[in-house]
Amino acid sequence: EILDSLRLVGASGQLIIPEDFRGAQPLRITMDRLVLQKAPRVDDAAEPASSDPRNLPNIEAHVADVRLESRAFGNVDLKVSRVAQGARIDSLTIVGEASRAELQGEWLLTAEGPKSALDGKVTSTDVAATLRALNYTQFMDAKRAEIRANLSWPGGLDENFLSHASGTLTVAADAGQLLNLQPGAGRVLGL
Repeated sequence: EILDSLRLVGASGQLIIPEDFRGAQPLRITMDRLVLQKAPRVDDAAEPASSDPRNLPNIEAHVADVRLESRAFGNVDLKVSRVAQGARIDSLTIVGEASRAELQGEWLLTAEGPKSALDGKVTSTDVAATLRALNYTQFMDAKRAEIRANLSWPGGLDENFLSHASGTLTVAADAGQLLNLQPGAGRVLGL
């Protein structure tokens, strides 16, 4: 579902496609660079197509430089395994200039419909640099920060999964402060 909303702009590397996506051989991706951009919507009123995670192959991917439009994500390593009900993200590691993300998860088709979960940690040794690399406004000034998440939601891995996810999310920052906020606890809690 996320891939449906992206368009390949540039790539350099190797892609080895297995003869059978349902077999044991993984889809192997080894690239120096992968540049994506959001695909324009054809019809805003159209519902996104529902994908079946059981159709995904085993995946082993390494991309040295991943970019989504003006966002530089860095080095990405991904391992996905097919399971009876869908797909398991064995590991997703993203290493940027000043940050590192490590995630595991699953996307399953159950009797109640699709369900997904992610468990992971993002650490930054320079929050300002990390926010700039991801093209976000600097809302926090901190030398080091860590975000831990354990989330689940009904549905698949779409671009709006955070709007219907539940679970725990913790943020810890050392020697830092929130920037450009009006006084009041409500603004901090809202953030």
